Amino acid sequence: MKKYLITAVLIICMATFAAGCGGEDSATHHDLTVLSGPVFEALLNELAYNAREYVGDTVFIRGEYVVLHNDDDKTACQHFILNWDAAGCCPIMLRFRISDSLCPVDFPEVLDVIEVFGEIRAHVVDGRTLFHYIAAESMEIVN
Repeated sequence: MKKYLITAVLIICMATFAAGCGGEDSATHHDLTVLSGPVFEALLNELAYNAREYVGDTVFIRGEYVVLHNDDDKTACQHFILNWDAAGCCPIMLRFRISDSLCPVDFPEVLDVIEVFGEIRAHVVDGRTLFHYIAAESMEIVN
């Protein structure tokens, strides 16, 4: 009898633990720095083209730094991390934002290899999502 009671308690504990995992509100961490080849490209494309499915998840990614300046305001700029598809012909860029507290004194040079870690978020204006980006918690120059 004691054996069955312990088994029942263990099953209840495991079921309770499993119920808390993988729910809709649980965030996932995607470390693209450990991936390569088709798996890397597939997840990168998924993050680039279906970002709304990953809002709230964190991502750690390595790629080349690209910055685009606004024509009207030369101080306003958009930061991107650039990777290439397997054929090397098509760029895949993910936008990221750096908080004022993280802004480095010296930004990377264009095409420097960087690593970015942060949460995927949506930029919403008047109830409409305009784009998705990585809210960078860290950015480091690798090369």
